[in-house]
Amino acid sequence: MGNPENSNGTGIWERQEKMSDSIPVFLASDENYAPLVAVTMLSILKNTQSFVDFYILDSGISDDSKRKIEFSCKQFNNYSTKYLNISTDEYFGKFPNRYHFSLSTYNRYLIPQLVPDLKRAIYSDVDVVFCGDIREFYDLDMENYPIAATIEEFGEDLGGEWSHINRKKTFGIEPSHKYFQAGNLLIDCEYWREHGVIEKLMMTTQQYSNALVAPDLDVLNIVFANNYKILDYKFNVCTILMRKDNKPKEIENAEQNPYMIHFAGQEKPWNSESAFYSERFWEYARDTAFYERLLLTMHKVLMAQTPKNTLWRKGRYWILSHALWGRKKAYYREKFEKFGK
Repeated sequence: MGNPENSNGTGIWERQEKMSDSIPVFLASDENYAPLVAVTMLSILKNTQSFVDFYILDSGISDDSKRKIEFSCKQFNNYSTKYLNISTDEYFGKFPNRYHFSLSTYNRYLIPQLVPDLKRAIYSDVDVVFCGDIREFYDLDMENYPIAATIEEFGEDLGGEWSHINRKKTFGIEPSHKYFQAGNLLIDCEYWREHGVIEKLMMTTQQYSNALVAPDLDVLNIVFANNYKILDYKFNVCTILMRKDNKPKEIENAEQNPYMIHFAGQEKPWNSESAFYSERFWEYARDTAFYERLLLTMHKVLMAQTPKNTLWRKGRYWILSHALWGRKKAYYREKFEKFGK
């Protein structure tokens, strides 16, 4: 299998001389998710002292957005950014892209091949914020497992084709296997290369092409069934679990002290006023060059959800509650929360 084209986009930005113990972090995005790349990177850099090498699996991020991502992180000198352009049609053109999943979701398969000198690497979705030093995650003892991840607890309650029980039957996975989340992964790149994992992932995707529900997630769980390091829930606190009753104590503890917050599900801070941990997201978002763009996205959502005679005032209160500081911020936040009561 050949290497996808490696491109620097608008350049590789080296803030200081790369250190031998730098932490490789892979993020994936297209132009639509570019603002979230900036938010994710900023949340990592604000909590991390080590040098971080960001590799962006690029599915069409504009040069303007790349410049804004760089501008958002300009205060830090402990990172580099490299964009890796992957021809999704060439590599994954025959793979399924059901529901909201695009072909770029399979890009994570190629990580150990894209930078072949890496021993291990972090992959993260970009609808997240990190609340702790990423060194803690990177240095975890993987106990010789090929991958480390948190259990996808909420899937146990789903019905129909989304049911973990049904999916395990369909894919021949042992009932004892616990589905894991694919939004924050620690990958043993050496193991993957030595054991032909990339080829296994590609073949498995083709084999079950017509049956996959969450394509890359299903395939990763098939290939690594009962063969992954189970991580503490704090490393992937999914907001979709926040409304669940009778949660295990481990999940409740993680929600109180999250290391990484994953805005999984339909409610996100940029499209819902009731999304959990919104304040954590906007804490980082307001320091990016995409802040106004994200505010505009939220404003459009509010306009679509609010009766026309109250649109202007409610939208104005929400924007001002995020754009201002101090007493004015508190004033307009109170106005927004009381609006319509």
